[in-house]
Amino acid sequence: METSRVSRVEPELPSTCDRTQSFPVDMSSDITAVTAAVDELASRLADSEKLRHDQLSRGHLHDHIEFMEGHVVDVLTECDLTRLEDLHAYVKELRASATRVSAERDALDLKLASVKDSDELSQLEMDVLRCERNLAQLYLKRERIERRGDRSAAEEAKKRLRAVCDALECISCFSLCKEMHTGLGYLAATPSALNVS
Repeated sequence: METSRVSRVEPELPSTCDRTQSFPVDMSSDITAVTAAVDELASRLADSEKLRHDQLSRGHLHDHIEFMEGHVVDVLTECDLTRLEDLHAYVKELRASATRVSAERDALDLKLASVKDSDELSQLEMDVLRCERNLAQLYLKRERIERRGDRSAAEEAKKRLRAVCDALECISCFSLCKEMHTGLGYLAATPSALNVS
């Protein structure tokens, strides 16, 4: 028996939110958190076996997913997308460099295992150490880049995500609501939990 469609409840965003404000790059982790919530809801919608015992109608879940997706679009629109794209490109470049250095180190390790000449062995050991230092520097540099951003604006972004978390309480199925509220609450309180990678 089909249940009736429930009207979606959109949360009221804090009055301090300025829709024309440009948020910092640090907000990318919060965007990832909201997107993950949308993916989780969509996954539950597609799983008919799990939904069979749910008290929610498919229409209600569809409405909620549409609302969450709309919020993601709003957040992305308010970000400084140029800075965000530049950061993603730079992190991608750092990851490629780290992969290359790791491959160099692995190749040197293999060569090191087959070398018996003491002079060549010493040189190879130095090369391995150099590669390891370069790799460590790349990881540190990427971490510094990913954590760059204005703290005050990041706090504002967390308030908006909290409003979305509160909106999840409109779902009558307690288990689904509790899972999403707990997960997003943790991510909203810990913006570095999902760094750009």
